[in-house]
Amino acid sequence: MAESMGPMIFRLARENADAIRAMGRGAILEAHAAGVDAHYRDALLGEGVVRESPDGVRHLERKIVCVWVEIATFPPSPKWRRP
Repeated sequence: MAESMGPMIFRLARENADAIRAMGRGAILEAHAAGVDAHYRDALLGEGVVRESPDGVRHLERKIVCVWVEIATFPPSPKWRRP
């Protein structure tokens, strides 16, 4: 029996997790090089969207009643050191 679309997508995501992470890191570095914020999700920082400014400061934000609210601020992560 052929694998349905949902399980196939999750299987492919697991098989390519390292490549997906590398692509995300590259996108963040490109955003910083362009002088704009990068937006992404990071479950380790909490529920919501992380807005990372070009200087590396990260702001965790959540949408509450149609308004984005800053929940927490984190210093630059050492794993994202820029050259």
